[in-house]
Amino acid sequence: MPTYHLEHGLRFKTGIHYKQRNFWARASDSIKKIIQLRSLYDRYANKIFFWNTAKNSQREAKEFLLKYYSIRKRNSINTTFAKIKNPLRLPDRYISFSPLIFDYHKEMENLPDHYPVDYIGIPSFDRFAKWKKILNSPGENILFIDQPLYEKRLQGWTLEYKKEFLTDLIAITRSRQIKLYIKPHPLNNRSVYKDLREDVIVIEAEEGWEGVIPDISTVLGFSSTLLMPFMAMDHITCFAMEIHPQKNGHSYSDFLVRSGACHVVNDFENLQEKLQDHGIWHQKQKEHKSYFIENWMYCFDGKSSERLRKVLIGDEAV
Repeated sequence: MPTYHLEHGLRFKTGIHYKQRNFWARASDSIKKIIQLRSLYDRYANKIFFWNTAKNSQREAKEFLLKYYSIRKRNSINTTFAKIKNPLRLPDRYISFSPLIFDYHKEMENLPDHYPVDYIGIPSFDRFAKWKKILNSPGENILFIDQPLYEKRLQGWTLEYKKEFLTDLIAITRSRQIKLYIKPHPLNNRSVYKDLREDVIVIEAEEGWEGVIPDISTVLGFSSTLLMPFMAMDHITCFAMEIHPQKNGHSYSDFLVRSGACHVVNDFENLQEKLQDHGIWHQKQKEHKSYFIENWMYCFDGKSSERLRKVLIGDEAV
């Protein structure tokens, strides 16, 4: 029976890491004890599972597991992958979203060249494919895709800065007499949006996209992977917002901007200028959308889930 590695989520190198030390400093003693106990329990449970598996394995598999453990306990996971050449470590085939996303796995897991891989596209974006080409003229409103920057204490974000950021963004949409849609991240603190103006619409349910996507022409965000289906839509212009209280030398949105289907704005004055020249930026991005889809999404046709079933089960399942 063949084995497969199926990706879980998107993997990119952004150079951004959560500041866990800040969280640890703020956490109460009781929370620290709970986290420590949970961590110890997880490590113990994982070790018991591993040893029970090794004990009940036969010959070659048992020998491989014991060798893997002896190397892994002294090395990082990447070094372990590089040291162990046994084919039992790898699946028969990889099922990957797209070529550039597979490149991440190839490097991190030390895969040889020409390793068997099936590209399927991104199943979670299938529901957006029907808006790839909108024939009627879209609305001129803006969608902002939020991220938990202040909740995770990234790049100096605080609650006060978040409120100031939203105030400045809303001022721009008001001056242009357009609506602002906001799609929160699951980890966002919803209380921040509580007192926003009536012309600001917070999208809480997935079915809300039906009325939003035909009503917008611009999408703003940070590094959210949810930007990707919008970057693939013909009528959308995307801007990645590198507007942070602290600069750490990393471009939070670099993996998106490199494609050419998205451009950076560094402050709200820069955003005003780009919105003023919206048609120029839209044309620039439109020239790169096909390349972006082919390399980052593989296909944007709503059939990624069908391709996955075809790989796992066969033609008769499609």
